[in-house]
Formats: sequence, C-alpha cells, structure tokens
Amino acid sequence: MKTKKYFAIANLLVTGAIAYFVTEFMARGAIAENYTDEVYVAPSFFAILIVWFLGAALLTLYFFLKSIRHSLLIFVTLNILLWASIPLGFFVAVRNLS
Repeated sequence: MKTKKYFAIANLLVTGAIAYFVTEFMARGAIAENYTDEVYVAPSFFAILIVWFLGAALLTLYFFLKSIRHSLLIFVTLNILLWASIPLGFFVAVRNLS
C-alpha cells in the first residue's frame, strides 16, 4: 500500500507541474507577441488546471474509499486518467476559444 501512495504522490507532483507550466505558457500567449498590457491573453487555458484537479481529486479519493482501495485496476485507471487530464483540459480550452 505504501508503494501505491508513493507512486500516486509522484504522479500528482509530476503531472501537476506539467499542467501548471503548460497552462501558464498557453495562457500568457505561448510564443506569440503580446501587444496588450494584459498578462493572460488566453485565460481559457486555465481549464487545463480545472480538468487536472478533477483527475487529482479522483486519485486522492481512491485512498479514502475502503471499498476500492485494494483494486489495482482502478488505481491504474485513475493514474492514466490523471495523465490524460492534461490533453483533455487542453482540448476543452481550445474549444472555448472559438
């Protein structure tokens, strides 16, 4: 059980850092020049963090529900969902731009 917790914490930290840096990069306008005085020219990219947070909450909830705590399939599925939440959030953000 400790191995699962360490693996989950490592996944949360790595995916959280990736989600944060991708969100900041895209919300500030990526590589394009910013001709406005605004810091965030595309704030819809903060949807990446919202979707990532939902995946992180599900993974954290896994450790508090005793009925599913010993299921390896659910643990692996939630970790894959956590990693998939970054591109899913990117997709949601791009859809909100248009």
